[in-house]
Amino acid sequence: MSALSRTFRYTAFGVLALVLASLLVLSYLVLTFEPDDYRDDLINLVEERTGRAFTIDGSLELHLDPPLVGFEVHDVSFDNPAGFGQEPMLTAKRVEAYLQVIPLLMGDLRIRSMRLDGLQLRLRRKSNGHTNWTGLFAYEDASQPDAGPGSGGAAGIDLAEVRLTDSTIAIWDELRNRRMRGSNLTLNLENLTSGGNVHVELDGELMAWLDTRAENRINAQVRMTTDLALEKGGKKITGEDLDMTLELTGPAFAFTRINPTIQARSFQWDQASDTLHLDGAETTVEGAQLRFAPLEVKSLSEKPELTGHVEGAGVDVLHWLALWNLQIPVLEDPTALRFLKWESDLRVHPRGVQLSGLDAVLDSTSIRGELSLLDFDQPRLALDLQVGKIDLDRYLPQAQQAEAEDKAESDGDTPSPDGLPVDWLRRQQLVAKVQLERLHWQGLELSETYARLTADQGLWEIGPLNGQINDSTIQAGAELDASGGIPLYQLDLKLERLELGRILALFDEDGHIPIEGTTDLNLALNARGHRTATVWPSLTGFISLTVRNGVLQVGGIARAVEAAIAALQERPSETTSQGKLPFDLLLASWDANDGRLTSRELKMDAGAISLDGLGYIDLPHSSVDYQLNVWSSQSLQIPVRVKGPFDNLSHSLDMSSLVEEQLDKGLGKGLGSIVDKVEEKVEEKAGKPAGKVLRKLLEDLF
Repeated sequence: MSALSRTFRYTAFGVLALVLASLLVLSYLVLTFEPDDYRDDLINLVEERTGRAFTIDGSLELHLDPPLVGFEVHDVSFDNPAGFGQEPMLTAKRVEAYLQVIPLLMGDLRIRSMRLDGLQLRLRRKSNGHTNWTGLFAYEDASQPDAGPGSGGAAGIDLAEVRLTDSTIAIWDELRNRRMRGSNLTLNLENLTSGGNVHVELDGELMAWLDTRAENRINAQVRMTTDLALEKGGKKITGEDLDMTLELTGPAFAFTRINPTIQARSFQWDQASDTLHLDGAETTVEGAQLRFAPLEVKSLSEKPELTGHVEGAGVDVLHWLALWNLQIPVLEDPTALRFLKWESDLRVHPRGVQLSGLDAVLDSTSIRGELSLLDFDQPRLALDLQVGKIDLDRYLPQAQQAEAEDKAESDGDTPSPDGLPVDWLRRQQLVAKVQLERLHWQGLELSETYARLTADQGLWEIGPLNGQINDSTIQAGAELDASGGIPLYQLDLKLERLELGRILALFDEDGHIPIEGTTDLNLALNARGHRTATVWPSLTGFISLTVRNGVLQVGGIARAVEAAIAALQERPSETTSQGKLPFDLLLASWDANDGRLTSRELKMDAGAISLDGLGYIDLPHSSVDYQLNVWSSQSLQIPVRVKGPFDNLSHSLDMSSLVEEQLDKGLGKGLGSIVDKVEEKVEEKAGKPAGKVLRKLLEDLF
């Protein structure tokens, strides 16, 4: 027999003898082992190793499952260290551990699997940085050689599986003022020490508090699977095939519930730098698909800072507005606000979030630029955007709904706002720069527009605002100062070559346009107050208006003036029923003082007729008082008085002044002939006394 054959035979006999010995020992243990005989030894061992009280109030049991042997302990409790409260750090209804028999016979404790049911684990870090788990586990120096099987048997762990069921883990971090609690947890850890990836499955409920206030609580139902690999020394953890589903609710959300899902191809956590790196991840939230590639989170356990590239698609804006309880009217275009996609570089840090290199499309409008929310606690929003073409008509409310809202407001069903939200205005921090390529709205084209808006501690400023409206140019600036006691307003506006009728038509659905023409407008106004009733009486500044090649729709005034002039010129009246007065040029300017607009200039050139006058518009009392002089081409003057409240203006002709003027001009021809001439003309027209004819002319004004 060869030496190889003899060696094989001896080895086989040795293994067989060892197996038989193991079976004999296991049989002996089953027949003779009394678990309660070792209760005190187990308690003393734990207390010696940790320095904390350890109790076993339930039974100890032994299970045989060759080549493993299992120990089951019920109702265990492990205390907190001094200074961390009276509640135990850990309690469990049942702890079950299975050990390898052969290493156990050689004095080596090797745990293959562990199960904990009804675990209650309370982890706490105090404001001074001390934790209730510091010093709990002691590890041998890795530089020391292994004790080896013949050195007395070094206890160790060779876990293949850990399972938690119906468990609760609570974490209280006083240093960062945060709390988290996981309940009804089921956790499976498989393949822990085989050298391959550890398979992780988690299912349960999580609650997290952004701070100690109840309104900042987040609830999450989480389901997660992934494979993890732990590098030597535990300094790095790598993972693959992360699949997580969340159901988020809670007072910290303005919306009621969202269900994001997260998938990541691979990730790595570096304990030394406290950094999480994801090569690629995908998230679906309420139908919105987000892709991150790559994504890095620094200071993960302290103050996380996330950087990476994000792409989003399929965002239903209306759906998200509803989640935030923001209701908007039903739009004319049912497809509007249904599609948003974007990509940008992303940075999220403890104080805010930044999107740079933004390239987005909302419906059919392109948006590029930068967007930052610089402070979560006191939001400071910064925008620098270039916006493409917008068809604003798509976003108008449906006509029927708009009519219903107007009726409700006129009936008093809609309460009027109670002044400016001053406190809200003072809290906002904003820097916005917007370049608009083109905006279409009911026939108007706003193009090549640039605007800058800032807000800081109640001071809101718009300016400069430059752009074009159709063929006209606009320059504007505005300021609202709500930083002090009473809000202050300032508006500067300059419009050139504006089609005034087209603008006014937007605000009158009946098509009643009082004036049309190409308009230049300049104004600089200041006011103060919380409400309209206090703003108008404080209005100061000036307004100037120039209108060319226009039409004035004046109704009864035009007809009355033309009839009077025609009578004095001994010709038939040519006034049409439309009551429109074409003109070549209209100049008007006002000084505003305490809400009263006093005319500096009012002139109109309408060919055969010209007009001038003086007067005022009283905004606080909604009234007008103007004395107008209408001139014919033969220098005949018709004085017109316009007076009364906005909603019930009265118009009258000063015929006595007219007669006196004609008498003065006719003195050289003889007073009697002029009087006779006037009476003759009146009798030809009506056959009535002159006073009644003049009264009839006044009636034509209305």
